[in-house]
Amino acid sequence: MKLARTIGLLLLPVAMLAVTPTAWGALILSHSGANDPATEGFAATVDAGATVAPVINDMGSGLDAWEVKNSSGTGKGYYSGTAALDASALADIATGGWSMRATLRVDDVIANGYDESLSPAPGLHVRLVEEEHWMYLFLSTDSSGNPIAQLKGGAGLLNVSDEINISGSGYHTYEMRSQPMTTLADFYIDGTKVISDFEIGNTVDYGNRIEWGSASTGADGAGYWNSLEFETSPAPIPEPSALAILLLGSVPVALKRGRRLES
Repeated sequence: MKLARTIGLLLLPVAMLAVTPTAWGALILSHSGANDPATEGFAATVDAGATVAPVINDMGSGLDAWEVKNSSGTGKGYYSGTAALDASALADIATGGWSMRATLRVDDVIANGYDESLSPAPGLHVRLVEEEHWMYLFLSTDSSGNPIAQLKGGAGLLNVSDEINISGSGYHTYEMRSQPMTTLADFYIDGTKVISDFEIGNTVDYGNRIEWGSASTGADGAGYWNSLEFETSPAPIPEPSALAILLLGSVPVALKRGRRLES
């Protein structure tokens, strides 16, 4: 019993590293399930040609969501959380960076007759003046309905990533995460880093923006948003190799301490 307790105590710091970043940073914006984002602190823009609605048990997945659809290619439908960027949040971002994470299903563009081009319909958008950050996530699907992701960022959004093909047409979690005190960002899909050191530096003052939904007037599409979070000063996500080293290093120490306690 003493040995088991000792191992548990020594592995506790390792377990804490694996906790979702939300447990560490300051969560200043969030959306959950079929809740109307307008009641969660987001400002809504829903033009003619765009629609929004709650969806319960989307496609039998067991997940509730908020549908944001631009079916015309001319009407924007999106949500802004810019008002949450107060002095305290901006101070945290200046030293600790930010993270924007969303779990959503991208509607099959071909099956629904949408434009196949990658665009922020659906997508994520972050622009911060003081940090000189500008970053977009564009989402679409392939001919089988599997999601495709692409980043754009930097001056004039001229830094464009390769297209990332994602297996499985259901819900996935996408996270854009800045590197503190730099103009670089990383991109994660379902908890795995797929793009590192993406340049998002932009010196032109376009104002601060935090937006999600279908914000493109040049393309159409739909997203089913199960959750969204914007966080300041997020805790670092430990690399799998680092966790393995910590685990391997902790066990011998625990065993040695356990033998000492039992002697």
